[in-house]
Amino acid sequence: MAAENPIIECACGCGQRLSLRNRHGYSRRFIYGHGVRVNRDSSETRERKAEAQRRHWRDHPRPARDASPSWMGGRPVSTQGYILRLRDGFRGGESGAYALEHRLVMESMLRRPLERQELVHHIDGDKTNNEPANLLLTTRAGHPRLHPMLRGQQKEAGSSR
Repeated sequence: MAAENPIIECACGCGQRLSLRNRHGYSRRFIYGHGVRVNRDSSETRERKAEAQRRHWRDHPRPARDASPSWMGGRPVSTQGYILRLRDGFRGGESGAYALEHRLVMESMLRRPLERQELVHHIDGDKTNNEPANLLLTTRAGHPRLHPMLRGQQKEAGSSR
């Protein structure tokens, strides 16, 4: 004798009817794909939760850098190996808060912002040495020609010893 398979209403509240057991004999409460509907919040609830979260972060701002218990000191390094420095007026989590330190050093030397086509070259090749004497301003077009000239100067300095 076949097992009875009663018809039930989908538990998501859509009103559709389904058999209690699927074709493999397992019991079910939802039509396929309707189970995710149960935990959905209404738009009012989502907005209320978002507003509560905004209020929380406004009233409890995250401590910046050295005020944070997680601050380890030091300076962040980019994936290319350049030192990053937090820009004035920015906090660490903001987009664009960090800038390449060698560019900031060059801007302070020139007392003007660098243009997009201007590059700052490290003369000794050490990307972490941002001393003003080690930095050379060049353009994107002139940068490839700079390397052979500097290599020639290094060879001359090495042969004179």
